[in-house]
Amino acid sequence: MNVVSLTAENIKRLKAVQIRPEDATVVVAGRNGQGKSSVLDAIQMALGGKDAVPSEPIRRGANSGRIILETDELTVTRKFSGKGGTSIEVTNKAGLKYPSPQAVLDALTSTIGFDPLEFSQMKDKEQAQALRELTGIDTDTIDAARKEAYEERTAVNRRIKQQRALVDTLPMTGPAAVDVSDLVQQVEKIRAENRDRADKSRGLDKIRREWEALSEKVTRLRAELELAEMAKESCYLTYQKESESVGSLGEEMDTSHLMKQIADASETNRLAAKVEERKKEVFVLVALEAQEQQLTAKINELDGQRHDLVTKAAFPVAGLGFSESGVTFNGIPFSQASRSEQIRVGMAIAIAKNPEFKVVLIRDGSLLDDDAMKIVADMAEASGFQVWIERVGTEGQCTVLIEDGEAVEVEALAS
Repeated sequence: MNVVSLTAENIKRLKAVQIRPEDATVVVAGRNGQGKSSVLDAIQMALGGKDAVPSEPIRRGANSGRIILETDELTVTRKFSGKGGTSIEVTNKAGLKYPSPQAVLDALTSTIGFDPLEFSQMKDKEQAQALRELTGIDTDTIDAARKEAYEERTAVNRRIKQQRALVDTLPMTGPAAVDVSDLVQQVEKIRAENRDRADKSRGLDKIRREWEALSEKVTRLRAELELAEMAKESCYLTYQKESESVGSLGEEMDTSHLMKQIADASETNRLAAKVEERKKEVFVLVALEAQEQQLTAKINELDGQRHDLVTKAAFPVAGLGFSESGVTFNGIPFSQASRSEQIRVGMAIAIAKNPEFKVVLIRDGSLLDDDAMKIVADMAEASGFQVWIERVGTEGQCTVLIEDGEAVEVEALAS
């Protein structure tokens, strides 16, 4: 279904325009502000419903406006009043009116606003969304799960790196840990014996001094010889007894060798603790690496599911596909495809999105050089489509020239 005739009266910048296309490509040219954009707008306004109607659809200074769009099957008449009212009528070739005219148009022209040139200028996510809608592919759930798994794996890999650095600082082997409690008990026992020996030595010295004092007293106090002799004998006996007790204790013992063993044991135990710590940290590292492998397997599985969806999809152009970042063409990002490839893909998508109403609107046709224009024209003709192209200027290829809201010249598009 193509546009056979377009009549627009007092629509936006248009006064009165009637266009009857003779070729598959309709080039609407003119200087800026003359109304060429209003021609393409009129097509969308006639077909697109309220969402396609701007806030001021009527030409300034006029009280009403009208669009009549004829196809080879239908005639659409949309009228606008100065009070903001609008009405629509859709009839078939026999003149019969459809009771729900907009519903009929929506079923035929839901994507009439898709511009193949704009597709190449969309952001990556917008391109991917447009292609998903066309192919019916919904990878949002898979993409969300993959993103979550990827971010989790990134965090795990960061921890693995930190864990490996920690493990590398710890010794793999070392001496066995030493129990120093027995050594400490030996030290305490010897220290107790040494304290007892010192106490008894001090007591012995006291007794010796007392004996010497008594001996002097005996010398001085001969008169008390008997009593002093008795005391001296008693004291001497006590001295002998205590001297024998001290002698049985032996020499004072040295603990330095035990203290060295304790010091050595501390260093040994420190090294042994480091070895044990390394074993624990290696266990943590192994667990993290296992988690990373599980996440990688999950990502690969999601990639496989995504690949299956994309492989089974019916793309309008061979080589078109998806990646994590957006649309691809022949395995490379779509933005890196050549200009001609981008135009071919955009046109193919536009054609695929409009299987019933075979009309494509291109707003910025000034971007198309002769080669690009030929690509668009050839693809339109080959698929039975009609392309309406807006271009700035009064020279070059032109089907309709718009000046001050009117069509002043109509020429067939040069081949």
